[in-house]
Amino acid sequence: MGLFKQAWKSNNTEKALRAVLRETDQNILAEIAKSAPVDVVRISAINRIADQNILAYLAKTAVDENVCMTAVGMLSDQTVLADVAISADGQNICRDGAEKT
Repeated sequence: MGLFKQAWKSNNTEKALRAVLRETDQNILAEIAKSAPVDVVRISAINRIADQNILAYLAKTAVDENVCMTAVGMLSDQTVLADVAISADGQNICRDGAEKT
């Protein structure tokens, strides 16, 4: 285990948001969206994700309602959005949100 944790894992919102703004790797942004301790940091990471497959994955698997709904809102590919609505776990709130759209 390293001595230092990534800046986005910080409870210091400003520090974590700066780290998100510097990040360009879509997979790391997805990891931030799933596990950052601060809600606004997770949402900021999703807003920087362009990969529709990563957004669909987050929409289908996110436990956090804000992450889930933000990921659904970022989906622009109608085929991917339909897949999220159809295949999301019945207990995942994204499915409920996508069905209302």
